[in-house]
Amino acid sequence: MKPAVEIAGAGIAGLTAGLAFAQKGWQVRVHEQNSELGNPGEGIHLWENGLRVLDALGALAPVISGVIPASRHERRDPDGKTFSSGHFGRDFRLYVPSQASLSTTLYDALPWSRPAGRSSSTRGWSQQNRKVGCTSRTEAPRAPI
Repeated sequence: MKPAVEIAGAGIAGLTAGLAFAQKGWQVRVHEQNSELGNPGEGIHLWENGLRVLDALGALAPVISGVIPASRHERRDPDGKTFSSGHFGRDFRLYVPSQASLSTTLYDALPWSRPAGRSSSTRGWSQQNRKVGCTSRTEAPRAPI
């Protein structure tokens, strides 16, 4: 029997953890209280470490497909006046895909046998199984499963 993991939260951390466990041969079930993945219209800054993780999970290409890499930056005061700006170095990587696009790509990469969080079955649960709680910085912590 495969080891299994139950993950609370289908945010970026939960889906990334789920995909990493699945690729190591674990049976994964992700639970989510919301009906949609990600925050539509909101972007997320993916710097080098995040890009490396996505690449290792095989999800980098679809996440950055069609996303223009950032080549410069600027800082603005509360009135919108630029007070600092510059260009990123040639080897610097920064992409800003939508959170919904990133979440959907991670979700689609998981080997689902049934929709996420829709089954309360715990058949086959053993001491080898693990529970992981992942929450975003904007949500209240979830109770343990």
